[in-house]
Amino acid sequence: MGRGWRARGQGRAREFGVRHPRLAIVIACALLTGVIAVCGIQLSYGTYLGRGWVIAALAGMATAAGVSASALISTRKHGGVPSGAVMTWLVLGLVSASAIRFPFPRGPYGSVQAFFNVVHAALLGYEAVACAGIVALLGYLLLRSRDRARSQAVRAGHAPGRAGHAPGRAGLPARLRFPGAAAATWRAGRLMALSR
Repeated sequence: MGRGWRARGQGRAREFGVRHPRLAIVIACALLTGVIAVCGIQLSYGTYLGRGWVIAALAGMATAAGVSASALISTRKHGGVPSGAVMTWLVLGLVSASAIRFPFPRGPYGSVQAFFNVVHAALLGYEAVACAGIVALLGYLLLRSRDRARSQAVRAGHAPGRAGHAPGRAGLPARLRFPGAAAATWRAGRLMALSR
C-alpha cells in the first residue's frame, strides 16, 4: 500500500515537472533556499562552541566549493556521465543533509563531543554551500531557458515589433513593413514633376 502511494506520488511529480519545468525549478530553488536558511541558523547558533566550530564550518564550505566545482567540470568533460567526483559530491551531500538533525551539546563535554561538534559544523557548512551552488545552477538554467525561448520566438517572427509596427516586421524597411504606403521621397518627387 505504501509503495503504491509512493509510486503514484513520484509519477505525479514527474508529470508535473514535464508539464511545468520552470515552475518545478522555482519550487526546487525555494526548498533549497529553506535548507540553506536552516543551515545558516544552526551555524550561527553553534558559535557559542568556540573558534573550532567556526573554523570547521569554513573548512566545510571550502570543501563544498571545491568538490562542487570538480563535479561540474567532470560532468562537462564526460558528457553528463556520472564520475567519481560526482559520486563523491552526492555522498557528501546526503551525509551533510543528516547533520541538520544532529543535537547540540548542553553543559560541559569532553574530547569526543568536541570532535562531533567539528564534524557537525563542517557538514553544515558543506550543505549550505552545496545547496547554494544548486540554486545558482538552477537559476542559470532557468534564465537560459527563457533567453532560448525568446530567441526562438524572434526567429519564428512572433516577437512584437516596435510601437506602431507589425509583429515580426520590426527589422524590415518601411516599404516592406507597409507595402501600400509610398515613401516620402517618392511623394515629393511626384509633386515636383506635376508642378512642372
